Amino acid sequence: MHRSNELEMSLSERRLWRRIWWTLYTRDRAMAAAYGRPISIDADLTNVDTITQDDFIESEGHQPDSVQVQFFIQYVKLCELMDLVVGRRRRAGSLTESEFAQWEIRLSRWMMQCPEQMHWAQARHSFWPAILHSIYL
Repeated sequence: MHRSNELEMSLSERRLWRRIWWTLYTRDRAMAAAYGRPISIDADLTNVDTITQDDFIESEGHQPDSVQVQFFIQYVKLCELMDLVVGRRRRAGSLTESEFAQWEIRLSRWMMQCPEQMHWAQARHSFWPAILHSIYL
């Protein structure tokens, strides 16, 4: 599934393909992080387009839950940031202080650019932002 076959698929099939692919990708990253194991999916070998809000439209007139959609899009971005560290560690060992600082800056930038509805606050508790925040931490 890591190779795009978009010319041979209908729009709804392409959207489903991307949702499945990015689910597999994020699951691979989550399992690698949870169990301290290497990743299985090499992101450098894929040509599947990044997931967008439109990929969650299943039929004409269907509007998916915007919070759930934003959660998944931001989760994919967070997993892509994880690749910077995991991929570097796989190729050259541990990160230097400078590389680690750059990664922290990218994480902070991701958090600042995250849509407001995905920001978690104790006073404004919401499930999906809370899950995203716990993954971030």
